[in-house]
Amino acid sequence: MRTNFPIILGLLAGLLVGLGHLGQASAQGRGQPDDTPILIQADQMSHDRDLGVVTASGNVEISQLDRILLADTVSYNERENVISASGNVSLVEPTGEVMFAEYMEITGDFRDGIIKGIRIRL
Repeated sequence: MRTNFPIILGLLAGLLVGLGHLGQASAQGRGQPDDTPILIQADQMSHDRDLGVVTASGNVEISQLDRILLADTVSYNERENVISASGNVSLVEPTGEVMFAEYMEITGDFRDGIIKGIRIRL
């Protein structure tokens, strides 16, 4: 698979905009703007044009404000508009709560989703 980083970054923008919705409610509650920057880090990123899937893998960390999503793999299916995270998924909330899961899948508009193997530390 040939990697074209400008295309990957453009497609990841869609993923990050969607993930940014995770932080909007808390950001607005604290008087923060909706367009707070999001940082994504991963060991590897790839784009499969045939499938329309962008994947960040290996120690993936996506953060915005005080919210952090950790996973082994996070992918965005641009055709289905679905974001998925798998393998050691953790979502750390600004309040200190942590959600752990084996797998999480949500639509890009955050209307529908599924979480498998969920555990929550309050």
